[in-house]
Amino acid sequence: LGDREELLQRRLWADQVNWLVEPAPTEPFAATIQIRYNHRGAPGTVTPLADTRGGPLVQVEFDEPICAITPGQAAVFYQEDGVLGGGWIELGEK
Repeated sequence: LGDREELLQRRLWADQVNWLVEPAPTEPFAATIQIRYNHRGAPGTVTPLADTRGGPLVQVEFDEPICAITPGQAAVFYQEDGVLGGGWIELGEK
């Protein structure tokens, strides 16, 4: 058990990213990132990294700490009303 503050994090990595835009981003970009079905999304920066064994990898840095980022959940990247892509959340640094 712990305090709510212990659940707050600013960073995640998402693997097996599927891009829905062409060409796939290669530079960091601002987006709204949704980390679970009922999450409203939060602003942050998505940084595409090199492909890994599981597929493309990104690092997400949120503007403000986010509560309960959970490995195995999907992270989906939006700009305005459009979906850019998404991947599976991992917490450890890659």
